[in-house]
Amino acid sequence: MQPVVEGVVAVEPGSKRPTAWPSGIDIEMRPLNESLLPAAQRVYEEVPGYFAALTGSTLPKPDEARIDFEGLPPGHSLDRKYYFGIWRREEKDLVGILDYLDGYPRPSIGWIGLLLISERIQRRGLGRHAWEILAHWATRELWNREFQLGVLDTNPGALLFWNKMGFRRTGQSKPGPLGRTIIVFSRPALEDSSA
Repeated sequence: MQPVVEGVVAVEPGSKRPTAWPSGIDIEMRPLNESLLPAAQRVYEEVPGYFAALTGSTLPKPDEARIDFEGLPPGHSLDRKYYFGIWRREEKDLVGILDYLDGYPRPSIGWIGLLLISERIQRRGLGRHAWEILAHWATRELWNREFQLGVLDTNPGALLFWNKMGFRRTGQSKPGPLGRTIIVFSRPALEDSSA
């Protein structure tokens, strides 16, 4: 892939640094730091359905937020990882988590490692809105041209959600926890990245 020219400087796809964080009319996303991990852990505790699909137990590990906060695939750098908290504008409490890798598994691709919305406010469009905000932001700020993610075959709600968001199976899969299968999905960047 050819470098994209920004002004007079050639920039490799996937190497651009963001100038703003994702936000929308009703939610905003900001990178979480270590001091906010207890709030992130509470979000994990508010999604027992996700953990039942992941591990068979409705409870996350006591350090689940830290594991995701620090987790990276081999060879990927921390400066290209975005562990976002999601806030509804009318609330002060953290209501979701979005873990995103820029340039993974290849340059110009963004990997959604996790999108969690507290079960107490699911089915209100916040997951869709968070995905759309992220997609516009990553296309505009990071020049990502494709998005990928993995979904456990035992998580029918997530399979349906990501399908509705325009993701399609790539034909690839990976071994998941407890003998489960992680199905890899992909979709191109959104056409209009001005939002």
